[in-house]
Amino acid sequence: MQHTEFADEVLSALRLDGVVTPEKATAVQWHTAVSKAAMARVEAASGASVKRVAYFSAEFLIGRMIESNLLNMGLYDETEGLLKAYGFSMSLFEEIEDAALGNGGLGRLAACFFGLGRHTRRSAGRI
Repeated sequence: MQHTEFADEVLSALRLDGVVTPEKATAVQWHTAVSKAAMARVEAASGASVKRVAYFSAEFLIGRMIESNLLNMGLYDETEGLLKAYGFSMSLFEEIEDAALGNGGLGRLAACFFGLGRHTRRSAGRI
């Protein structure tokens, strides 16, 4: 199978995390690799040549949201094709537990985001 650039980035992330073969990767390992590759795309698009302070909520790529976020980034079809090539489907991500923040977690999350505004460097955030 000929892989796309994004697929190569996902497979590279799997290898860096110590996964022996993609066929043996768990749902969590696939999720982590896809998330890392997607985050690298977001970082590259943000203009890495300028030093910035950035805050990126871990909730952006939680299991049940990753499909819509990949779709919005134009990476859904590539991810789906990569998973199919190794015998998996996008439903694999349904196994990932939601990253619930618990009582007061969203308030702390917002405080971290708004605290970025006090820095002298340009800052950006996604919640």
